[in-house]
Amino acid sequence: MLLFSLFAITSTPACTDNYPECEPVDTDVDVHVSFTFDLVPPGGERTDFLSTCTVSSIDETGDTTVLELECLAPDGGTEGHTYSISNRPAVPLDLFEGETVTVAYTAWWAVIPLVEWLIIRDAHGEVVIASTNGSLELPDEPGWYDPLEVSVVEGLCPAREDLYDCCAVERQAIDIRYGNDEVRVSDGRYGTVGGSTSYTVLVARAYRYLEPYSCTDQPPFWHAVAIIRNAP
Repeated sequence: MLLFSLFAITSTPACTDNYPECEPVDTDVDVHVSFTFDLVPPGGERTDFLSTCTVSSIDETGDTTVLELECLAPDGGTEGHTYSISNRPAVPLDLFEGETVTVAYTAWWAVIPLVEWLIIRDAHGEVVIASTNGSLELPDEPGWYDPLEVSVVEGLCPAREDLYDCCAVERQAIDIRYGNDEVRVSDGRYGTVGGSTSYTVLVARAYRYLEPYSCTDQPPFWHAVAIIRNAP
């Protein structure tokens, strides 16, 4: 469990008894984020992938986008990879076929679930999309989201019972700063940050388990988040 103690959590002052800063889950939109990349490591191992790639094709169907990528291989050749993301609300990716991008993917097995981070940057190094399952922050990559600044906020919501009876859980929020703009997006909600260049921030899950913590086969917190640059 040491792994998860490395992820930074930004605390906020204690709330009043009625938790005025605790936003409810969005009931109009079932906010959802899930993604796959075809380099999932075997059990007990870790994958670190970084390559320059060309976007071969973009298939957008409903709330799912599939990118086919042709990437430089370590031997100097090329290799194909596939990234698929499903998100609600649907946000079209600000990419075009033939575009050159940089793709970084890190994943490992933490207890039972797979924790994953993937980020795509354009030729100027700007973030096009960042998606994560597990923890928002990658412990050994402090600049993973640059120039976006991201942090997890706790202390906003009361404890509630967990579906798996592990213990009580606390919903969290994600703070995102980009340039002079900042937005706070709570668990089960989405928002927008930025000006002429802006990002949609989808927080499908953001919570932590509270002590006493009995489900040792699950990480003590979970973040399913996507940060997607909006097309002009």
